Amino acid sequence: MVLDIEGTTSPISFVTDVLFPYARDNVRKHLDATYGSDETNDDIALLRAQVEQDLAEGVAGAVPVPPDEAGKDEVIAALVANVEAMIDADRKITSLKQLQGHIWRTGFEGQEIKGVVFDDVPPALQRWHANGIKVSCCCSSQRYATCGYILPVSHKYIEDMLN
Repeated sequence: MVLDIEGTTSPISFVTDVLFPYARDNVRKHLDATYGSDETNDDIALLRAQVEQDLAEGVAGAVPVPPDEAGKDEVIAALVANVEAMIDADRKITSLKQLQGHIWRTGFEGQEIKGVVFDDVPPALQRWHANGIKVSCCCSSQRYATCGYILPVSHKYIEDMLN
């Protein structure tokens, strides 16, 4: 069984009122703390490619991202400006979703964000597991982080607890 996060297992408001603002408010902090890591280098490469495309297409809010030689602070400032513009425009693009997922994961792991599920979700997951039904979640915006944090008793986690 595949469950959608937004509106099925968790209130849509959790995503719009908690996750999205958290990512926007913490993009600079996240990039500063993780700058130079392989994961963030990948995020930056995707963002640079998107920004180049946006600049070529005249997308509002896009600003050039300087080369790494300009320094960490200059690169992060340009990335933050672009990410904020992408969030404000509610863009559904891979580069933004990937970065948001990484920011959310940090928030969940640091317990700055706590997952929210409807009351009937955990018992339903346990019942399905007891009947041998495998459960996964589908959550494009949260690809990297939130499914396991929002769904505290997913199939994988039930198996871990039972074994």
